[in-house]
Amino acid sequence: MPRYQLTDDAREDLREIKKYSLKQFGVLVTRDYLAGLQVCMQRLSENSKMGTSNTEGIDIKGLWHFIYVSHTIYYLPASHGITIVGILHQSRLPDRLRLRGL
Repeated sequence: MPRYQLTDDAREDLREIKKYSLKQFGVLVTRDYLAGLQVCMQRLSENSKMGTSNTEGIDIKGLWHFIYVSHTIYYLPASHGITIVGILHQSRLPDRLRLRGL
């Protein structure tokens, strides 16, 4: 079964999402949002072409993205499924990915 892997940066993005969401929306909303995000990432691992390869302005070879509610999942197709390199809120610029040394 295809699966997704998270880079350390993507794990940190999830921690930030959880922390912010708990503070702003509470436990139930946070749990639902993160569960939906997890389902989305698994579906992307099973069909990486669900996303879009047009990552205009980001020069990372092979990078794809998919929008989930308020966040964009940035990932690279891999033999195991996908490697998620970032999960950024709409308000954050994708330039942040460039700083990650991919």
